[in-house]
Amino acid sequence: SNKNEKQFWLSYIKALIALNKTEEAHSLLTTAKNKGFKGNEFDQLFDRILTTVSSSYKETKTEVLPKGELRSIINLYKRGENKEVLSTINRLIGNFPKDYMLYNISGAAYTQLGQLDAAIKSYNKALIINPESAESHNNLGIVLQRKGEIKAAKTNYLKAIKLNPTYAEAYNNLGII
Repeated sequence: SNKNEKQFWLSYIKALIALNKTEEAHSLLTTAKNKGFKGNEFDQLFDRILTTVSSSYKETKTEVLPKGELRSIINLYKRGENKEVLSTINRLIGNFPKDYMLYNISGAAYTQLGQLDAAIKSYNKALIINPESAESHNNLGIVLQRKGEIKAAKTNYLKAIKLNPTYAEAYNNLGII
């Protein structure tokens, strides 16, 4: 019951994993790490979540959204039609559950609409599907920075840079904070 205790976080995350609530477990693990909790036990839980997620995605559809449809969603976003972007993505997500770009773009649309918590959820889903997405880490960092969560933003910018050492935008964002 004490959120300042390491065991609180570990037990809660383990319970969510046992209930197959991996997205919630990942989100809570990220929150715990952002609050300064770290160590081998947290790293093992992160690995366990990724293993669970990747095996469950192998059992689901393998297709990703055709490039033409993805471009049309990106064009909607560039025109500032964020509500239409989200509506389109919500219609498509059931058919293309492994396409992390849908979650990445929905995160950007939510950010533009000022719905930062929804944006964070979208970026976390994108990172569950593709933890190697430098762009998703950078975008999550931007939203966390806007919320004033500088330490968490920095962590995401550094991860983006580690994944893509030539990612100028991530370096710029890191420099700003």
